[in-house]
Amino acid sequence: MKEDVQTPCTLLHECAATTSSLPSAIQTCQLHQLSLSLQHADSSKSNKTWLKSVNSSAVGRPEGGVAVLRNEGPAASANTLPAIAGKVYSTMALPLEGTCLPVHINGAFLVSADRRSIWTGEGDGGQGAENIRVLAEDIAPAYAAAIASSCSGSDAAKVYRLWPTAHSFQPRLLDSVTAATVKCMVSQGSKVLWVPATKQSAGSGNTGKWVSTAEACFLPSHVAVPEEVVDVARRAGLLIPELPDHAFQV
Repeated sequence: MKEDVQTPCTLLHECAATTSSLPSAIQTCQLHQLSLSLQHADSSKSNKTWLKSVNSSAVGRPEGGVAVLRNEGPAASANTLPAIAGKVYSTMALPLEGTCLPVHINGAFLVSADRRSIWTGEGDGGQGAENIRVLAEDIAPAYAAAIASSCSGSDAAKVYRLWPTAHSFQPRLLDSVTAATVKCMVSQGSKVLWVPATKQSAGSGNTGKWVSTAEACFLPSHVAVPEEVVDVARRAGLLIPELPDHAFQV
């Protein structure tokens, strides 16, 4: 809203929001889809849909959460999973730049007095260790649930972009969420690995399916196996997932 001497109020933006609950692959996490519709002063409209994943299993600490942007645009509908510059929140956003996170995370982090950084374990009396605990126990399950939920109706390459990548986050303390998130997906049997359709069945409308790590058959990452051989193995029933390079580094 804008107010001036001549006119009491001028409408600049009008926002409408709806929320709905989604099923979660992880029992301790609740998933909510938030759809935002913004009408601007020039009558143009924009829409965004966010997935909020909250883990409420922490004892004695506030819940940990993850937010994924599912889609945006004038008429957002499909789960296109646009790339975002992930931020770190501790109730409110912290001014940490260049985190390289593909999602927003929120947790009960122990932060510096000026709230410009989180404790990382360097001469902080053990406060960095507590932040590692927040990442591994509070945020990782919510992160895993968000990834599993994003698989439905989404392009595999864009889902894999949501995966945490080892040794890439800043500050490095955030790397603690990587192994914990993957461990959670494995232990919960989440279907987060994409097995594409074979060339023989490509024209039948079958594009592939998501499988769990227990169902998947992994090829050694250091051996280059011809795609024709992989396709024959898939036709024989082996569920060999298609994985990007950064997934092998987790």
